[in-house]
Amino acid sequence: ARCEDVQAACQDIFPQKYSTTAEYREHGLTCRTWVNAVLARLTTQGRANEIESRITARSLTLGDMHAKAFLGLGEYPATVFETV
Repeated sequence: ARCEDVQAACQDIFPQKYSTTAEYREHGLTCRTWVNAVLARLTTQGRANEIESRITARSLTLGDMHAKAFLGLGEYPATVFETV
């Protein structure tokens, strides 16, 4: 997707605005629900689920690597991925 497409998809995902993270969570809105809503606008739902699964798997892998590095059981490389 082009940058303009992504920006447009992010606009007004949730029209209701709250002051705190706690208020968003009370209304069932989290960073996960926001990302899923953006992905749904950009792709078919099946593709959004695939992307979410890949992000979750990568996040778990990096979380494990970080935990091992924190305990002195391995190295933790800082990797940057381009997202747009």
